[in-house]
Amino acid sequence: MFRKTLVLLLVFSLLPFGCGPRDSGSDSKGKKITLQMWVMPNSTEPLTDVEKVLKPFLEKHPEIDLKITVLDWGAAWPKITTAATSGDTPDIVQLGTTWVGAISASGALEDLTDKVPDLGGDEAFVKTSWNTAGLVGSGKITAIPWIVDARCMFYRTDLFKKLVWYSHFNKFYCFLILT
Repeated sequence: MFRKTLVLLLVFSLLPFGCGPRDSGSDSKGKKITLQMWVMPNSTEPLTDVEKVLKPFLEKHPEIDLKITVLDWGAAWPKITTAATSGDTPDIVQLGTTWVGAISASGALEDLTDKVPDLGGDEAFVKTSWNTAGLVGSGKITAIPWIVDARCMFYRTDLFKKLVWYSHFNKFYCFLILT
């Protein structure tokens, strides 16, 4: 029987590229392996979208029965930390980047450092995405980057220019653009 651990969604979705599913205690007589996966909504139809992404993999591996649970972002943190501390974890879970360090510190995440080459190596990912892939200073990769996004801010420039601190914001904005 394997020890259930938390890993990011990408680890599972990249299994056909060199990693294999963890031994779930199933025998070689064709019994299905049931894996539990928790994801958060990253689109308007998260369940459908994740199923669509994983469909080619699951078609190649009919022995895997995947149970996907979509957690609301607001409820995910307490559910994941409770699972991590109790040991009753899903097999696969999406973690917010700011959550990886805390969950890693709890000992609930598997060390995936030696799996990175199987996933295409460091170069296959956006370089800065590795900054949140484990507990800072541990030297271990406990999460594989999945989503790298850009955030933007909209504001009314006419009102902003009337604010006393607008010139300070404008300097900050210029700093962001130049770095």
